[in-house]
Amino acid sequence: MNKKTDSLLFKLSILFVFFTILIMGITGFLTYREQTRNYENECQERIQNVGRYLSSLMEADGEEFIAFQNYLIRHRDELSLPVDFSIDYREAKNQMISMLAEHYPGRTVGVDFSYEELEPETARSFALYNYIYWTGIFEKAREEFGVIYTYYITPSEKPLHMYYVIDGVRTEKEDGSGDIILCIDVEEPLEKHEKMWEAWNTGIAPNGYDVYGDEYEYGNTYAYYTPLTIHGKKIGVIGAEIEIEKVNRRILKNSVRLGSEIGLIIFLSSMILLIFINHYYLRKLRSLQQNVGIYAETKDVTIAKLITKDIRHRNEITALSSQIAAMILELDTHMKNLIAARTELNVTREQMQMLGLQAERDALTGIRNRLAYDNEVNRIEYRMNTEGFTAFGIAMIDLNFLKRINDNYGHDKGNFAIKRICEITCRTFSHSPVFRIGGDEFVVILENEDYIHAENLVEQFRRTLQDISLDKSLSPWEQVSAAIGWTRFTPGQDEDIQSVFKRADSLMYENKTAMKAARTD
Repeated sequence: MNKKTDSLLFKLSILFVFFTILIMGITGFLTYREQTRNYENECQERIQNVGRYLSSLMEADGEEFIAFQNYLIRHRDELSLPVDFSIDYREAKNQMISMLAEHYPGRTVGVDFSYEELEPETARSFALYNYIYWTGIFEKAREEFGVIYTYYITPSEKPLHMYYVIDGVRTEKEDGSGDIILCIDVEEPLEKHEKMWEAWNTGIAPNGYDVYGDEYEYGNTYAYYTPLTIHGKKIGVIGAEIEIEKVNRRILKNSVRLGSEIGLIIFLSSMILLIFINHYYLRKLRSLQQNVGIYAETKDVTIAKLITKDIRHRNEITALSSQIAAMILELDTHMKNLIAARTELNVTREQMQMLGLQAERDALTGIRNRLAYDNEVNRIEYRMNTEGFTAFGIAMIDLNFLKRINDNYGHDKGNFAIKRICEITCRTFSHSPVFRIGGDEFVVILENEDYIHAENLVEQFRRTLQDISLDKSLSPWEQVSAAIGWTRFTPGQDEDIQSVFKRADSLMYENKTAMKAARTD
């Protein structure tokens, strides 16, 4: 372990450096956020001026603009205009005036008749003139107000779609005609254009802006929106965007500079503070650490006197030294008592373990008894509830003629028969726990390989007993006989181990009855 890097002085130095960097970061962040907010307000004011300027012109156009918009939306696929058209609208205007004079002499559109009543050719000329005129207005506004993109949009028939009625981006048709796509229909998802839809839905210019990234035409921009209302009716939304990348770099540079200056001041102050802390506190702590280390290695209680010898001033460190010295003296006494108590505890634990094992063992056969069986049942039921464990079965074995052996040959011969049937059972079901739960009753919980091969093992058990019954060289108490009944846990039929136990017990008594009937025959 590196003592230098583990020292409190080193760690305090790292801590001060960390806080210096943290404060630099926080200062830079707050400065960046404040300058960004100021710039956003400036941008919003500029964009609002663009929106107010364009909306005032469009509102002044009144019904003529509404008629132009409606016609453009209805006939956008029929109109054609070169993608490189000039924004000089005078020729288009003269052509429209000539057609009005030719088809409607002495009459004024918008006064004597509505724009919707224009005959097709004149209406087409009217729409193209207005498109060129308003495109020029929007492009000039973009230059004069120092924004990167201006456009006018209105919702289409499709949900979350906008018609770009006047667009600063000229998109060419794919048919090779060289014509521009007029009034393009674009999907504008709400999550990416929140302020755009807020301006349309509320009819009020929202505070804030939408931020667009590199996936859009103009890259990283702020987009502000101003709703257009004519005669109290919402018509569309005016949009304008400002590039943010250059401004953000300048703001970031200023923020880093200010944060670095503040960080340098904090760093120098921290170094002075560290020198003071090291001189008046850390040196005493190191001395205390060394003395405690010596005690840890030697367990020499005289170290307590050495620690109290260094105490000269009243502060937290001297108080700590006094407490450690007292603790060393008390610890020495406690350790001696603890060793004695631990020795006594180990003896008691060993005695309890022996008593626990004896409590679960059958005194006659040495196998587990009824208490052990109950504990095993609890263990299996826990696995059933927590793991869904169902791969087990139960075999019930009952020794025959125990009372006859006890009456005719004595209880010692009866005990021999019990141990004999126990030995056969344990040998046959060698992979499962065997329990003696009564005088002549045994239970086998079939598990593992015994569970898989239960039928074969039960048959083997019966053949073993049959061979013993045919051996005439054996004494009556050696010719043991037993009834057996077994079954597996059946999901859907059995709810717990007890139901399996009862079914195995019932099958065992059926086997016992059959054996008695066979002897009678």
